[in-house]
Amino acid sequence: MFIAQRVLQALHAGGRLLVAFTLLLVWASQPTTTPTAETFPAESDTYYSGGIVEFVEPGGPPVPAASRLAASPGPALQALGSGKLTFAVDDSVNPAYHQYILDLLNTVYPVIVNLYGHPSHTVHVTVHFDDTFPNWFFYNSAADQIVISAYPNIALPYNPDNPNDPQWDGIVTHELIHAFHDAVYLFASWAEEGMTEAATELAAEYLFDQGVRDIRQRVAQYNLLMSDTWNVMGADTLGGTTYSFYKAMPDLFYRAAPALFWKLTTSESQAATSDWPHYDFLKQLNESLYEYAEHVSAYVDEPAFLSLIAATAVEPVDGQPAHLWVQAQPIADVDGPAGTFLGVYPARWVLTATNVWVKSPTNPDRIYAFAFERTVGQSAWDTRETLLVNGDSVDFVIEDAAGTEVDSGSIVLDQTWAYANVDTSGWAPGAYRVRAEATINGQQLTATNVFMVGSSVVSPGDGVGLVLVDELGELMPQPVTADGGTLTLSANAAVVVAPADLSHLPQAPSVNQRAVNVPLPYTRVRTLVVSCQASQADVNGDGKIDATDIQLVAQSWRAPASQGPGGADVNGDGRVDIRDIMLVARYQEANCIQN
Repeated sequence: MFIAQRVLQALHAGGRLLVAFTLLLVWASQPTTTPTAETFPAESDTYYSGGIVEFVEPGGPPVPAASRLAASPGPALQALGSGKLTFAVDDSVNPAYHQYILDLLNTVYPVIVNLYGHPSHTVHVTVHFDDTFPNWFFYNSAADQIVISAYPNIALPYNPDNPNDPQWDGIVTHELIHAFHDAVYLFASWAEEGMTEAATELAAEYLFDQGVRDIRQRVAQYNLLMSDTWNVMGADTLGGTTYSFYKAMPDLFYRAAPALFWKLTTSESQAATSDWPHYDFLKQLNESLYEYAEHVSAYVDEPAFLSLIAATAVEPVDGQPAHLWVQAQPIADVDGPAGTFLGVYPARWVLTATNVWVKSPTNPDRIYAFAFERTVGQSAWDTRETLLVNGDSVDFVIEDAAGTEVDSGSIVLDQTWAYANVDTSGWAPGAYRVRAEATINGQQLTATNVFMVGSSVVSPGDGVGLVLVDELGELMPQPVTADGGTLTLSANAAVVVAPADLSHLPQAPSVNQRAVNVPLPYTRVRTLVVSCQASQADVNGDGKIDATDIQLVAQSWRAPASQGPGGADVNGDGRVDIRDIMLVARYQEANCIQN
Protein backbone atom coordinates (compact mmCIF):
# COMPACT_ATOMS: atom_id res chain seq x y z
CA MET A 1 0.00 0.00 0.00
CA PHE A 2 1.38 3.37 -1.01
CA ILE A 3 0.56 6.25 1.34
CA ALA A 4 2.21 9.51 0.32
CA GLN A 5 3.15 11.64 3.30
CA ARG A 6 5.60 14.16 1.87
CA VAL A 7 5.93 17.50 3.57
CA LEU A 8 4.61 20.25 1.32
CA GLN A 9 7.14 23.00 1.78
CA ALA A 10 4.89 25.23 -0.27
CA LEU A 11 2.43 25.46 2.59
CA HIS A 12 4.21 26.38 5.82
CA ALA A 13 5.83 24.99 8.91
CA GLY A 14 3.56 22.40 10.44
CA GLY A 15 0.99 22.88 7.72
CA ARG A 16 -1.12 19.80 7.17
CA LEU A 17 -3.92 18.49 5.07
CA LEU A 18 -6.36 16.43 7.07
CA VAL A 19 -7.80 13.80 4.81
CA ALA A 20 -9.55 10.55 5.36
CA PHE A 21 -7.15 7.66 5.07
CA THR A 22 -4.91 7.89 2.04
CA LEU A 23 -3.30 10.53 -0.15
CA LEU A 24 -1.81 9.13 -3.32
CA LEU A 25 -0.90 11.55 -6.07
CA VAL A 26 0.41 15.08 -6.26
CA TRP A 27 0.43 17.20 -9.36
CA ALA A 28 0.59 20.76 -10.49
CA SER A 29 1.66 23.00 -13.36
CA GLN A 30 -0.94 23.28 -16.09
CA PRO A 31 -0.41 24.76 -19.55
CA THR A 32 -0.49 28.48 -20.06
CA THR A 33 -1.16 27.87 -23.74
CA THR A 34 -2.85 25.15 -25.73
CA PRO A 35 -0.24 24.04 -28.25
CA THR A 36 -1.07 22.53 -31.59
CA ALA A 37 -0.08 18.95 -32.26
CA GLU A 38 2.67 20.06 -34.63
CA THR A 39 4.51 21.89 -31.84
CA PHE A 40 4.84 18.90 -29.53
CA PRO A 41 8.37 17.56 -29.00
CA ALA A 42 9.35 13.99 -29.75
CA GLU A 43 7.88 11.50 -27.30
CA SER A 44 11.18 9.68 -26.75
CA ASP A 45 14.28 11.11 -25.15
CA THR A 46 16.87 12.00 -27.77
CA TYR A 47 19.80 10.21 -26.13
CA TYR A 48 20.29 7.55 -23.46
CA SER A 49 23.11 6.62 -21.11
CA GLY A 50 24.55 3.13 -20.98
CA GLY A 51 26.05 3.97 -17.61
CA ILE A 52 29.52 2.98 -16.43
CA VAL A 53 30.89 0.07 -18.46
CA GLU A 54 34.24 -1.52 -19.20
CA PHE A 55 33.34 -2.26 -22.78
CA VAL A 56 30.28 -3.00 -24.85
CA GLU A 57 30.04 -6.46 -26.30
CA PRO A 58 27.77 -6.61 -29.38
CA GLY A 59 24.77 -8.75 -28.61
CA GLY A 60 25.52 -8.84 -24.90
CA PRO A 61 25.31 -6.58 -21.86
CA PRO A 62 27.98 -4.06 -20.97
CA VAL A 63 30.51 -5.64 -18.64
CA PRO A 64 30.55 -3.97 -15.21
CA ALA A 65 33.74 -2.35 -14.03
CA ALA A 66 33.35 -3.98 -10.61
CA SER A 67 35.69 -6.85 -11.46
CA ARG A 68 38.49 -4.49 -12.46
CA LEU A 69 38.02 -2.37 -9.39
CA ALA A 70 37.88 -5.33 -7.07
CA ALA A 71 41.02 -6.80 -8.60
CA SER A 72 43.14 -3.66 -8.39
CA PRO A 73 42.48 -1.83 -5.12
CA GLY A 74 45.86 -0.06 -5.25
CA PRO A 75 46.61 3.65 -5.66
CA ALA A 76 43.36 4.33 -7.55
CA LEU A 77 41.40 3.65 -4.37
CA GLN A 78 43.43 5.87 -2.07
CA ALA A 79 41.93 9.08 -0.67
CA LEU A 80 38.72 8.68 -2.60
CA GLY A 81 36.78 11.86 -3.16
CA SER A 82 39.77 14.13 -3.70
CA GLY A 83 40.24 13.53 -7.42
CA LYS A 84 40.31 15.83 -10.41
CA LEU A 85 39.23 15.38 -14.04
CA THR A 86 41.05 16.66 -17.11
CA PHE A 87 39.78 16.35 -20.68
CA ALA A 88 40.84 15.54 -24.24
CA VAL A 89 39.13 14.57 -27.51
CA ASP A 90 40.66 11.73 -29.56
CA ASP A 91 41.00 11.30 -33.33
CA SER A 92 37.79 9.26 -33.66
CA VAL A 93 35.81 12.47 -33.17
CA ASN A 94 35.21 14.80 -36.10
CA PRO A 95 37.69 17.69 -35.60
CA ALA A 96 34.94 20.21 -36.33
CA TYR A 97 33.42 19.42 -32.93
CA HIS A 98 36.58 19.22 -30.77
CA GLN A 99 36.48 22.74 -29.39
CA TYR A 100 32.72 22.65 -28.81
CA ILE A 101 33.14 19.51 -26.69
CA LEU A 102 36.04 20.89 -24.67
CA ASP A 103 34.23 24.18 -24.04
CA LEU A 104 31.20 22.24 -22.78
CA LEU A 105 33.24 20.04 -20.42
CA ASN A 106 35.23 22.93 -19.01
CA THR A 107 32.03 24.93 -18.44
CA VAL A 108 30.05 22.27 -16.59
CA TYR A 109 32.87 20.58 -14.66
CA PRO A 110 33.38 23.21 -11.89
CA VAL A 111 29.61 23.47 -11.44
CA ILE A 112 29.34 19.69 -10.95
CA VAL A 113 32.17 19.74 -8.39
CA ASN A 114 30.28 22.42 -6.49
CA LEU A 115 27.02 20.48 -6.51
CA TYR A 116 28.19 16.84 -6.45
CA GLY A 117 31.57 16.95 -4.72
CA HIS A 118 34.96 16.03 -6.12
CA PRO A 119 35.51 12.96 -8.32
CA SER A 120 36.37 9.67 -6.67
CA HIS A 121 39.94 9.91 -8.00
CA THR A 122 42.00 11.69 -10.65
CA VAL A 123 41.19 10.72 -14.24
CA HIS A 124 42.19 12.04 -17.65
CA VAL A 125 38.91 11.67 -19.55
CA THR A 126 38.95 11.27 -23.33
CA VAL A 127 35.91 11.75 -25.57
CA HIS A 128 35.64 8.95 -28.14
CA PHE A 129 33.18 8.41 -31.02
CA ASP A 130 31.53 4.99 -31.59
CA ASP A 131 28.08 4.63 -33.15
CA THR A 132 27.74 0.87 -32.60
CA PHE A 133 24.67 1.70 -30.50
CA PRO A 134 23.15 4.84 -32.07
CA ASN A 135 21.90 7.46 -29.60
CA TRP A 136 23.34 5.55 -26.62
CA PHE A 137 26.23 7.24 -24.82
CA PHE A 138 28.53 5.51 -22.30
CA TYR A 139 31.28 6.18 -19.82
CA ASN A 140 33.93 3.48 -20.35
CA SER A 141 35.77 3.25 -17.03
CA ALA A 142 38.44 0.87 -18.35
CA ALA A 143 39.56 3.34 -20.99
CA ASP A 144 38.49 6.51 -19.12
CA GLN A 145 36.37 7.47 -22.11
CA ILE A 146 33.11 9.28 -22.69
CA VAL A 147 31.77 7.35 -25.69
CA ILE A 148 29.48 9.42 -27.92
CA SER A 149 27.43 8.04 -30.80
CA ALA A 150 26.16 11.30 -32.35
CA TYR A 151 27.28 14.87 -32.82
CA PRO A 152 25.64 18.05 -31.52
CA ASN A 153 23.18 19.85 -33.74
CA ILE A 154 25.09 23.12 -34.13
CA ALA A 155 26.14 25.45 -36.90
CA LEU A 156 29.61 24.79 -38.33
CA PRO A 157 32.23 26.08 -38.22
CA TYR A 158 31.88 26.23 -34.45
CA ASN A 159 31.38 29.68 -32.96
CA PRO A 160 30.86 29.87 -29.18
CA ASP A 161 28.46 32.78 -29.68
CA ASN A 162 26.06 30.59 -31.68
CA PRO A 163 23.31 28.50 -30.03
CA ASN A 164 24.38 25.24 -28.41
CA ASP A 165 22.54 21.90 -28.48
CA PRO A 166 20.91 21.45 -25.02
CA GLN A 167 19.92 17.81 -25.62
CA TRP A 168 23.42 16.75 -26.67
CA ASP A 169 25.07 18.85 -23.97
CA GLY A 170 22.83 17.26 -21.34
CA ILE A 171 23.72 13.66 -22.20
CA VAL A 172 27.48 14.40 -22.42
CA THR A 173 27.28 16.15 -19.04
CA HIS A 174 25.51 13.04 -17.74
CA GLU A 175 28.40 10.84 -18.93
CA LEU A 176 30.91 13.26 -17.44
CA ILE A 177 29.22 12.86 -14.06
CA HIS A 178 29.55 9.07 -14.40
CA ALA A 179 33.32 9.68 -14.47
CA PHE A 180 33.05 11.01 -10.90
CA HIS A 181 32.33 7.38 -9.87
CA ASP A 182 35.22 5.95 -11.87
CA ALA A 183 36.71 4.28 -8.77
CA VAL A 184 33.44 2.98 -7.33
CA TYR A 185 30.72 0.82 -8.79
CA LEU A 186 27.01 0.95 -7.99
CA PHE A 187 25.46 -2.27 -9.21
CA ALA A 188 21.86 -1.15 -9.69
CA SER A 189 21.18 1.16 -12.63
CA TRP A 190 18.51 3.02 -10.67
CA ALA A 191 21.19 4.04 -8.15
CA GLU A 192 24.01 5.02 -10.54
CA GLU A 193 21.78 6.45 -13.26
CA GLY A 194 19.42 8.07 -10.76
CA MET A 195 22.19 9.88 -8.88
CA THR A 196 23.92 10.87 -12.11
CA GLU A 197 20.84 12.18 -13.88
CA ALA A 198 19.61 14.03 -10.78
CA ALA A 199 23.03 15.73 -10.56
CA THR A 200 22.87 16.50 -14.29
CA GLU A 201 19.48 18.16 -13.88
CA LEU A 202 20.69 20.04 -10.80
CA ALA A 203 23.65 21.39 -12.77
CA ALA A 204 21.34 22.23 -15.68
CA GLU A 205 18.99 24.19 -13.42
CA TYR A 206 21.92 26.13 -11.98
CA LEU A 207 23.52 26.91 -15.35
CA PHE A 208 20.18 27.99 -16.83
CA ASP A 209 19.31 30.08 -13.78
CA GLN A 210 22.68 31.83 -13.99
CA GLY A 211 22.30 32.44 -17.72
CA VAL A 212 25.50 30.52 -18.49
CA ARG A 213 24.29 27.71 -20.76
CA ASP A 214 21.14 25.70 -21.43
CA ILE A 215 21.94 21.98 -21.08
CA ARG A 216 18.44 20.87 -20.10
CA GLN A 217 17.97 17.47 -21.72
CA ARG A 218 15.53 15.98 -19.22
CA VAL A 219 13.80 18.60 -17.10
CA ALA A 220 13.35 17.82 -13.43
CA GLN A 221 9.88 19.38 -13.46
CA TYR A 222 8.76 16.86 -16.11
CA ASN A 223 10.07 13.90 -14.12
CA LEU A 224 8.55 15.09 -10.87
CA LEU A 225 5.17 15.92 -12.37
CA MET A 226 4.85 12.39 -13.76
CA SER A 227 6.71 10.29 -11.19
CA ASP A 228 3.77 9.53 -8.90
CA THR A 229 1.61 8.68 -11.91
CA TRP A 230 4.21 6.21 -13.17
CA ASN A 231 4.56 4.79 -9.65
CA VAL A 232 0.87 3.84 -9.70
CA MET A 233 1.71 1.30 -12.42
CA GLY A 234 3.69 -0.64 -9.81
CA ALA A 235 7.10 -2.24 -9.46
CA ASP A 236 6.58 -5.02 -12.02
CA THR A 237 5.83 -2.45 -14.73
CA LEU A 238 8.03 0.51 -13.79
CA GLY A 239 10.82 -1.45 -12.10
CA GLY A 240 11.60 -5.12 -12.48
CA THR A 241 14.96 -4.94 -14.24
CA THR A 242 18.44 -4.09 -12.98
CA TYR A 243 20.12 -2.63 -16.04
CA SER A 244 18.74 0.39 -17.89
CA PHE A 245 20.10 -0.76 -21.27
CA TYR A 246 17.47 -3.53 -21.38
CA LYS A 247 14.44 -1.59 -20.18
CA ALA A 248 11.40 -1.77 -22.46
CA MET A 249 10.74 1.95 -21.93
CA PRO A 250 14.09 3.61 -21.16
CA ASP A 251 12.44 7.05 -21.25
CA LEU A 252 10.38 6.19 -18.17
CA PHE A 253 13.42 4.73 -16.41
CA TYR A 254 15.59 7.79 -17.05
CA ARG A 255 12.89 10.02 -15.60
CA ALA A 256 11.63 7.94 -12.67
CA ALA A 257 15.13 7.15 -11.30
CA PRO A 258 16.31 10.79 -11.00
CA ALA A 259 12.89 11.81 -9.68
CA LEU A 260 13.55 9.47 -6.75
CA PHE A 261 16.82 11.28 -5.99
CA TRP A 262 15.26 14.72 -6.48
CA LYS A 263 12.65 13.87 -3.86
CA LEU A 264 15.35 12.50 -1.61
CA THR A 265 17.75 15.42 -1.94
CA THR A 266 15.06 18.10 -1.56
CA SER A 267 13.77 16.34 1.55
CA GLU A 268 17.25 16.23 3.07
CA SER A 269 18.74 19.53 1.88
CA GLN A 270 18.21 22.89 3.57
CA ALA A 271 18.06 24.89 0.34
CA ALA A 272 16.32 28.07 -0.70
CA THR A 273 14.77 28.82 -4.07
CA SER A 274 17.42 28.62 -6.79
CA ASP A 275 20.03 28.21 -4.07
CA TRP A 276 21.28 25.18 -5.95
CA PRO A 277 24.63 24.64 -4.15
CA HIS A 278 22.71 24.05 -0.94
CA TYR A 279 20.91 21.08 -2.45
CA ASP A 280 23.77 19.15 -0.93
CA PHE A 281 22.46 15.67 -0.16
CA LEU A 282 23.93 14.12 -3.31
CA LYS A 283 27.32 15.56 -2.33
CA GLN A 284 26.94 14.12 1.18
CA LEU A 285 25.90 10.75 -0.23
CA ASN A 286 28.99 10.71 -2.44
CA GLU A 287 31.17 11.33 0.60
CA SER A 288 29.60 8.32 2.32
CA LEU A 289 29.98 6.29 -0.87
CA TYR A 290 33.68 7.10 -1.21
CA GLU A 291 34.34 6.29 2.43
CA TYR A 292 32.65 2.91 2.04
CA ALA A 293 34.56 2.16 -1.17
CA GLU A 294 37.88 3.07 0.40
CA HIS A 295 37.48 1.07 3.60
CA VAL A 296 35.08 -1.75 2.69
CA SER A 297 34.58 -2.38 -1.02
CA ALA A 298 34.54 -0.45 -4.29
CA TYR A 299 31.68 -2.72 -5.36
CA VAL A 300 28.53 -1.29 -3.76
CA ASP A 301 25.52 -3.58 -4.01
CA GLU A 302 21.97 -2.51 -3.24
CA PRO A 303 21.93 -3.43 0.49
CA ALA A 304 25.16 -1.51 0.97
CA PHE A 305 23.84 1.48 -0.95
CA LEU A 306 20.64 1.55 1.09
CA SER A 307 22.71 1.44 4.26
CA LEU A 308 24.70 4.46 3.01
CA ILE A 309 21.44 6.35 2.44
CA ALA A 310 20.38 5.41 5.98
CA ALA A 311 23.69 6.69 7.36
CA THR A 312 23.58 9.94 5.37
CA ALA A 313 19.91 10.97 5.46
CA VAL A 314 18.54 12.85 8.45
CA GLU A 315 14.97 13.72 7.51
CA PRO A 316 12.26 11.15 6.73
CA VAL A 317 10.64 10.95 3.31
CA ASP A 318 6.92 10.21 3.07
CA GLY A 319 6.98 9.72 6.83
CA GLN A 320 9.47 6.85 6.51
CA PRO A 321 13.20 6.58 7.15
CA ALA A 322 14.82 7.59 3.87
CA HIS A 323 16.39 4.21 3.08
CA LEU A 324 13.08 2.39 3.63
CA TRP A 325 11.30 4.91 1.43
CA VAL A 326 13.86 4.37 -1.34
CA GLN A 327 13.58 0.60 -1.00
CA ALA A 328 9.80 0.84 -1.41
CA GLN A 329 9.92 2.84 -4.67
CA PRO A 330 8.83 0.85 -7.75
CA ILE A 331 11.89 1.92 -9.77
CA ALA A 332 14.16 0.42 -7.10
CA ASP A 333 12.53 -3.02 -7.29
CA VAL A 334 14.70 -4.92 -9.79
CA ASP A 335 13.43 -8.46 -9.20
CA GLY A 336 10.38 -8.44 -11.45
CA PRO A 337 8.89 -11.75 -12.57
CA ALA A 338 8.96 -13.07 -16.12
CA GLY A 339 5.90 -12.57 -18.28
CA THR A 340 3.94 -9.98 -20.24
CA PHE A 341 2.98 -6.69 -18.62
CA LEU A 342 0.71 -3.75 -19.42
CA GLY A 343 1.06 -0.13 -18.37
CA VAL A 344 -1.34 2.80 -18.75
CA TYR A 345 -1.10 6.44 -17.70
CA PRO A 346 -2.67 9.85 -18.52
CA ALA A 347 -0.75 12.94 -19.65
CA ARG A 348 -0.82 16.16 -21.59
CA TRP A 349 2.02 18.26 -22.99
CA VAL A 350 2.69 21.50 -21.11
CA LEU A 351 4.88 24.40 -22.19
CA THR A 352 6.48 25.84 -19.07
CA ALA A 353 7.33 29.43 -18.25
CA THR A 354 10.98 28.64 -19.02
CA ASN A 355 10.02 27.47 -22.52
CA VAL A 356 10.52 23.73 -22.13
CA TRP A 357 7.99 20.99 -22.84
CA VAL A 358 6.99 18.69 -20.01
CA LYS A 359 4.19 16.20 -19.45
CA SER A 360 1.59 16.67 -16.74
CA PRO A 361 -0.98 14.08 -15.62
CA THR A 362 -3.58 16.71 -14.70
CA ASN A 363 -6.38 17.60 -17.15
CA PRO A 364 -4.96 15.01 -19.57
CA ASP A 365 -5.76 14.91 -23.26
CA ARG A 366 -4.08 11.58 -23.93
CA ILE A 367 -4.18 8.09 -22.42
CA TYR A 368 -0.91 6.25 -23.08
CA ALA A 369 -0.49 2.46 -23.01
CA PHE A 370 2.42 0.10 -23.56
CA ALA A 371 3.07 -3.63 -23.19
CA PHE A 372 6.31 -5.55 -22.87
CA GLU A 373 7.67 -9.00 -22.21
CA ARG A 374 10.27 -9.65 -19.53
CA THR A 375 12.66 -12.59 -19.75
CA VAL A 376 14.39 -13.30 -16.46
CA GLY A 377 17.96 -14.59 -16.70
CA GLN A 378 20.14 -16.44 -14.22
CA SER A 379 21.80 -13.19 -13.20
CA ALA A 380 20.26 -9.78 -12.90
CA TRP A 381 22.34 -8.60 -15.86
CA ASP A 382 20.68 -11.20 -18.09
CA THR A 383 17.12 -10.02 -17.44
CA ARG A 384 15.73 -8.22 -20.46
CA GLU A 385 12.53 -6.46 -21.44
CA THR A 386 11.18 -6.30 -24.99
CA LEU A 387 8.62 -3.67 -25.94
CA LEU A 388 5.67 -5.20 -27.82
CA VAL A 389 4.72 -3.07 -30.83
CA ASN A 390 2.61 -5.62 -32.67
CA GLY A 391 -0.73 -3.94 -33.30
CA ASP A 392 -2.53 -5.42 -30.29
CA SER A 393 -5.46 -3.37 -29.02
CA VAL A 394 -5.80 -2.08 -25.47
CA ASP A 395 -9.35 -1.21 -24.41
CA PHE A 396 -9.89 1.35 -21.67
CA VAL A 397 -12.71 2.96 -19.73
CA ILE A 398 -12.60 6.08 -17.59
CA GLU A 399 -14.74 6.31 -14.45
CA ASP A 400 -15.49 9.19 -12.11
CA ALA A 401 -15.28 8.99 -8.33
CA ALA A 402 -18.80 7.53 -8.15
CA GLY A 403 -17.80 4.67 -10.46
CA THR A 404 -19.79 6.02 -13.43
CA GLU A 405 -18.23 5.48 -16.85
CA VAL A 406 -17.54 8.83 -18.53
CA ASP A 407 -15.43 7.78 -21.52
CA SER A 408 -13.96 4.73 -23.24
CA GLY A 409 -11.78 3.88 -26.18
CA SER A 410 -9.01 1.72 -27.61
CA ILE A 411 -5.29 2.16 -28.05
CA VAL A 412 -3.48 0.27 -30.81
CA LEU A 413 0.04 -0.77 -29.84
CA ASP A 414 1.55 0.03 -33.23
CA GLN A 415 4.24 2.46 -32.08
CA THR A 416 6.50 3.02 -29.08
CA TRP A 417 4.36 5.82 -27.70
CA ALA A 418 0.84 4.53 -28.35
CA TYR A 419 -2.02 6.66 -27.10
CA ALA A 420 -5.66 7.64 -27.57
CA ASN A 421 -6.92 11.21 -27.48
CA VAL A 422 -9.43 12.18 -24.79
CA ASP A 423 -11.23 15.46 -24.23
CA THR A 424 -11.59 16.26 -20.52
CA SER A 425 -12.28 19.96 -21.01
CA GLY A 426 -15.97 19.73 -20.15
CA TRP A 427 -15.70 17.22 -17.32
CA ALA A 428 -16.75 18.02 -13.77
CA PRO A 429 -13.87 18.84 -11.40
CA GLY A 430 -12.68 15.78 -9.53
CA ALA A 431 -10.66 12.59 -9.71
CA TYR A 432 -11.01 9.94 -12.40
CA ARG A 433 -9.73 6.41 -12.89
CA VAL A 434 -8.67 4.80 -16.15
CA ARG A 435 -8.91 1.01 -16.37
CA ALA A 436 -7.25 -0.80 -19.27
CA GLU A 437 -7.29 -4.41 -20.42
CA ALA A 438 -5.83 -6.35 -23.32
CA THR A 439 -5.15 -9.91 -24.44
CA ILE A 440 -1.50 -10.16 -25.46
CA ASN A 441 0.55 -13.31 -25.97
CA GLY A 442 -2.50 -15.27 -24.86
CA GLN A 443 -2.56 -13.49 -21.49
CA GLN A 444 -5.39 -11.35 -20.16
CA LEU A 445 -3.71 -8.20 -18.85
CA THR A 446 -5.12 -5.31 -16.83
CA ALA A 447 -3.72 -1.96 -15.76
CA THR A 448 -5.05 1.10 -14.00
CA ASN A 449 -4.17 4.69 -13.15
CA VAL A 450 -5.81 7.84 -11.77
CA PHE A 451 -5.82 11.55 -12.58
CA MET A 452 -7.62 14.76 -11.75
CA VAL A 453 -9.53 17.39 -13.70
CA GLY A 454 -10.08 20.83 -12.24
CA SER A 455 -8.35 24.06 -11.36
CA SER A 456 -5.44 25.10 -13.53
CA VAL A 457 -2.22 25.26 -11.55
CA VAL A 458 0.38 27.09 -13.60
CA SER A 459 3.27 28.26 -11.43
CA PRO A 460 5.00 26.76 -8.39
CA GLY A 461 3.27 29.15 -6.02
CA ASP A 462 -0.22 28.39 -7.28
CA GLY A 463 -0.58 25.20 -5.32
CA VAL A 464 -0.55 21.45 -5.47
CA GLY A 465 -3.10 18.98 -6.79
CA LEU A 466 -3.92 15.66 -5.18
CA VAL A 467 -6.04 12.57 -5.77
CA LEU A 468 -7.40 10.65 -2.77
CA VAL A 469 -7.55 6.86 -2.88
CA ASP A 470 -7.91 4.07 -0.38
CA GLU A 471 -5.42 1.28 0.26
CA LEU A 472 -6.90 -0.69 -2.62
CA GLY A 473 -6.32 2.20 -5.00
CA GLU A 474 -10.00 3.08 -5.35
CA LEU A 475 -11.05 6.72 -5.49
CA MET A 476 -12.28 7.94 -2.12
CA PRO A 477 -14.27 11.24 -2.02
CA GLN A 478 -13.59 12.70 1.43
CA PRO A 479 -14.06 16.00 3.25
CA VAL A 480 -10.75 17.86 3.35
CA THR A 481 -9.41 20.78 5.37
CA ALA A 482 -6.12 22.61 4.88
CA ASP A 483 -4.20 24.48 7.55
CA GLY A 484 -1.91 27.17 6.16
CA GLY A 485 -3.27 27.10 2.62
CA THR A 486 -6.45 27.72 0.67
CA LEU A 487 -8.55 24.95 -0.84
CA THR A 488 -9.19 26.04 -4.42
CA LEU A 489 -10.71 22.68 -5.30
CA SER A 490 -12.13 19.91 -3.14
CA ALA A 491 -14.50 17.72 -5.12
CA ASN A 492 -14.94 14.06 -5.95
CA ALA A 493 -11.65 12.77 -4.48
CA ALA A 494 -9.60 15.62 -5.99
CA VAL A 495 -7.98 18.46 -4.06
CA VAL A 496 -6.03 21.57 -5.03
CA VAL A 497 -4.42 23.59 -2.26
CA ALA A 498 -2.90 27.04 -2.84
CA PRO A 499 -0.15 27.82 -0.32
CA ALA A 500 -0.47 30.79 1.97
CA ASP A 501 3.13 31.75 1.24
CA LEU A 502 6.31 30.37 -0.24
CA SER A 503 8.22 29.54 2.90
CA HIS A 504 8.57 26.68 5.32
CA LEU A 505 10.33 25.98 8.58
CA PRO A 506 12.50 22.89 8.24
CA GLN A 507 13.43 21.04 11.40
CA ALA A 508 17.07 20.01 11.68
CA PRO A 509 18.93 18.37 14.59
CA SER A 510 20.56 20.84 16.99
CA VAL A 511 19.52 23.75 14.80
CA ASN A 512 16.80 26.26 15.49
CA GLN A 513 14.04 26.39 12.96
CA ARG A 514 14.64 28.86 10.17
CA ALA A 515 12.51 30.05 7.28
CA VAL A 516 13.68 29.39 3.73
CA ASN A 517 11.99 29.65 0.38
CA VAL A 518 10.40 26.73 -1.40
CA PRO A 519 12.93 24.75 -3.47
CA LEU A 520 12.26 24.71 -7.18
CA PRO A 521 11.16 22.87 -9.17
CA TYR A 522 10.25 20.27 -6.57
CA THR A 523 7.41 22.34 -5.11
CA ARG A 524 5.41 21.47 -8.20
CA VAL A 525 4.90 17.96 -6.90
CA ARG A 526 5.33 18.36 -3.17
CA THR A 527 2.76 16.42 -1.16
CA LEU A 528 1.42 17.31 2.22
CA VAL A 529 1.66 15.63 5.57
CA VAL A 530 -1.47 13.57 6.02
CA SER A 531 -3.14 12.55 9.24
CA CYS A 532 -6.05 10.23 9.74
CA GLN A 533 -9.12 12.14 10.82
CA ALA A 534 -12.00 9.68 10.83
CA SER A 535 -14.73 11.44 12.77
CA GLN A 536 -17.23 11.00 9.94
CA ALA A 537 -16.79 7.23 10.22
CA ASP A 538 -17.60 7.34 13.93
CA VAL A 539 -21.31 7.11 13.14
CA ASN A 540 -22.53 6.64 16.72
CA GLY A 541 -20.16 9.27 18.16
CA ASP A 542 -18.55 7.05 20.79
CA GLY A 543 -14.98 8.06 19.88
CA LYS A 544 -14.01 4.82 18.15
CA ILE A 545 -14.70 3.05 14.89
CA ASP A 546 -15.88 -0.52 15.15
CA ALA A 547 -18.50 -3.02 14.01
CA THR A 548 -21.27 -0.99 15.63
CA ASP A 549 -20.68 1.84 13.18
CA ILE A 550 -20.80 -0.60 10.27
CA GLN A 551 -24.12 -1.97 11.53
CA LEU A 552 -25.59 1.53 11.78
CA VAL A 553 -24.60 2.32 8.20
CA ALA A 554 -26.07 -0.99 7.02
CA GLN A 555 -29.34 -0.24 8.80
CA SER A 556 -29.53 3.21 7.25
CA TRP A 557 -28.80 1.72 3.83
CA ARG A 558 -31.87 -0.49 4.17
CA ALA A 559 -34.04 2.29 5.61
CA PRO A 560 -36.59 4.19 3.46
CA ALA A 561 -35.06 7.00 1.42
CA SER A 562 -37.44 9.48 3.05
CA GLN A 563 -35.49 9.19 6.30
CA GLY A 564 -32.39 10.74 4.66
CA PRO A 565 -28.82 9.57 4.98
CA GLY A 566 -28.05 11.29 8.25
CA GLY A 567 -24.66 10.51 9.77
CA ALA A 568 -24.45 7.25 7.83
CA ASP A 569 -23.39 9.10 4.69
CA VAL A 570 -19.76 8.61 5.63
CA ASN A 571 -18.22 9.63 2.32
CA GLY A 572 -20.44 12.69 1.94
CA ASP A 573 -21.84 11.88 -1.50
CA GLY A 574 -25.49 12.43 -0.49
CA ARG A 575 -26.50 8.77 -0.27
CA VAL A 576 -25.88 5.69 1.84
CA ASP A 577 -24.64 2.60 0.09
CA ILE A 578 -21.96 -0.10 0.12
CA ARG A 579 -19.22 2.49 -0.35
CA ASP A 580 -20.00 3.95 3.08
CA ILE A 581 -19.81 0.50 4.65
CA MET A 582 -16.50 -0.19 2.93
CA LEU A 583 -15.11 3.13 4.10
CA VAL A 584 -15.99 2.48 7.74
CA ALA A 585 -14.48 -1.00 7.47
CA ARG A 586 -11.24 0.43 6.12
CA TYR A 587 -11.06 2.97 8.91
CA GLN A 588 -11.61 0.18 11.40
CA GLU A 589 -8.84 -1.89 9.81
CA ALA A 590 -6.47 1.07 9.96
CA ASN A 591 -7.22 1.63 13.66
CA CYS A 592 -8.27 5.21 12.93
CA ILE A 593 -9.64 7.24 15.80
CA GLN A 594 -11.02 10.74 15.89
CA ASN A 595 -8.50 13.56 15.43
